[in-house]
Amino acid sequence: MKIQGKFWVQLVFFEIAPDLRRLEIGYTWYVKSFQRTHVNINCKYLLLEYAFEKLQANTVGLRTDIFNFKSQRAI
Repeated sequence: MKIQGKFWVQLVFFEIAPDLRRLEIGYTWYVKSFQRTHVNINCKYLLLEYAFEKLQANTVGLRTDIFNFKSQRAI
């Protein structure tokens, strides 16, 4: 997401398997001021909605690094 010429949020679909109608959401990054706010919930909701309704995914996973405890709590 780019606001006023600056990047504030990054969310990525990856491990896309069209034949299985499966994908994952990860590589998420937010500027510090957006962390632990409604932004994460809303962004994830929009991605999940897009994945299921527009891409017709059957399965959507959320992945984080085993040592990324902040991200694990957010999920």
